[in-house]
Amino acid sequence: MRRRVNTKIIENLPQNLFLVLESGQIDLIKSCKEQERESYDQLKLKIAELLVEKSIHKLNLVKLREAEKRIEGCDADKVSVSSDDGV
Repeated sequence: MRRRVNTKIIENLPQNLFLVLESGQIDLIKSCKEQERESYDQLKLKIAELLVEKSIHKLNLVKLREAEKRIEGCDADKVSVSSDDGV
């Protein structure tokens, strides 16, 4: 008995994947499925890395803006130099 398959899904499959599914070779189908899963996992990992990188940049930008505000808020006459500054 043949299983009914959504034709829209079949139309959007890459040709080589369609041929594998059509062949009915379970080992080959499992191998393709595993490759797809690995590829998907690699993409998820890359997205996670990019999100971490984005968060770090965002944090650095916030720190930079806070430092700029502190510098802008300082009055040059009020800044004292101590001997610890190496001056």
